[in-house]
Amino acid sequence: MKKQQSAEKKDTLQELTEQLASELERRHATQNAILREGKQIVIPEFMTLTDASRAIRDWENSMEEDMSRGVAIAGHPSDTLYAFDQAMRRAFGHIFGSSDVVQTFFGAMKIPGQTKSIEIDYHKFISVPFGNVKVPGLPIKMNIGIKQKKNVMDSVLMINFEYRHKFAPLVSMIEDEINKELANNSVFRGKAIDSQFGFLNLKGFPLDRIVYAKKEKTQLDAHVFRLIKSTKAAKGYGLALKRTVLLLGKFGTGKTLTALLAANVCIENGWTFMSVVPGDDIAQAILFAKNYQPCVVFFEDIDQVTSGERDSHINRILNIVDGILSKNAEVMTILTTNHAEKIESAMLRPGRIDAVIEMGHIDEESLLGLVKSYCGNMLADDVNPSDLIEVADDYTPSFIAEACNRAILYAMERIDGVSNDGIRITQQDLKGALMGLRSQYNLMTQDRERSIPPMESAISEVVNDQLIGFFNRNVVKTLDVSEHDAEDMPKMK
Repeated sequence: MKKQQSAEKKDTLQELTEQLASELERRHATQNAILREGKQIVIPEFMTLTDASRAIRDWENSMEEDMSRGVAIAGHPSDTLYAFDQAMRRAFGHIFGSSDVVQTFFGAMKIPGQTKSIEIDYHKFISVPFGNVKVPGLPIKMNIGIKQKKNVMDSVLMINFEYRHKFAPLVSMIEDEINKELANNSVFRGKAIDSQFGFLNLKGFPLDRIVYAKKEKTQLDAHVFRLIKSTKAAKGYGLALKRTVLLLGKFGTGKTLTALLAANVCIENGWTFMSVVPGDDIAQAILFAKNYQPCVVFFEDIDQVTSGERDSHINRILNIVDGILSKNAEVMTILTTNHAEKIESAMLRPGRIDAVIEMGHIDEESLLGLVKSYCGNMLADDVNPSDLIEVADDYTPSFIAEACNRAILYAMERIDGVSNDGIRITQQDLKGALMGLRSQYNLMTQDRERSIPPMESAISEVVNDQLIGFFNRNVVKTLDVSEHDAEDMPKMK
């Protein structure tokens, strides 16, 4: 059955190839004022039979001439290779690397066609043809290569075609199909990736454990999630998708988890999500994101690259974020910081930062939500958040999560860790866990003064004494003042 289907497919492709050859010959003949209609050739009346005969003979000979042509298509290597593979499969069906026959010491050997593995989603790979490529029944030879550039988006897919002259329009058609595929079906568009084009794993953390206080949720929904979920409506109201949001808060306030949630919302709504790898250039990442818009770019600890004196590097970031280079881009930028006071003030003005959202507030509703998400059906029915909120004062969500873990341990200890009925986490378990975290919280948040080691302090005193002596012995003399005047001068302390 499979052999019959394969034979039928081969016959169909052969028939299509012959029809294509006839059509291409007809087009070439038309360009020379000679028409081919079925089995007849029509020549214009102004042409003599001798001229027509010569023209037909020259045209026929030229159609059989061997030609070659190089095509260069810019883009990320995974994108361009995938576009080539998909365009050829859609147009012609099966495609594979062409085998080469090489002469060796042991005689002629057949070298299998090359392939290249590309990642098209997290831990999902496909093999695409590379090197010499052949489509069964198609009278064109192709050689595929990649010219890698430092800026990966400037890399080039190089295709060298070898064909007979009459198949030149087919080469142009293949090039057009690859460009269409590249524009419409990128490997990265609508996926969660990092700034080095690696795919992100979004399945490692339960999203129901991301809980916000009411004020935070309102701000995040309005400034981030609504634009992603209702993109078409936002455009209808004249809202720009280019937006920059700063998430402000201490460690453990949920800023990074917000990125995880945003990535999932992006995938569900056809947006691309790009997380900037530490050390990568945020300005370059935003420019990358324009190729896969609408897109969210997430960058942690913006204070580390926008603090200090304003220089060309900071100016470039400001220009990108401000929109000079990305004015019409559908790119939302989400930035985080633990130290807003370190950020260059020019970065914080309206127009560059559209919204600042303070993270980490815990109210009764979010406290109960976190406790329920971490304790699940182990939680007793009579847990009252209004009694717990006082002992959780100023805690961040990460401390609430740890308190839940401790409460589970307390409940296990109460029943010696084993019970046919499971454990029940009580109000007292949670309250004790929250209170037990207070010393750790104070230790984490207190200001730490740098203590000077005794040896360093002793050396510092000796050096200071020597400097003071040198000043009083030499500097005063250099100023050429009298001993009386020198006595009235303030001594260096």
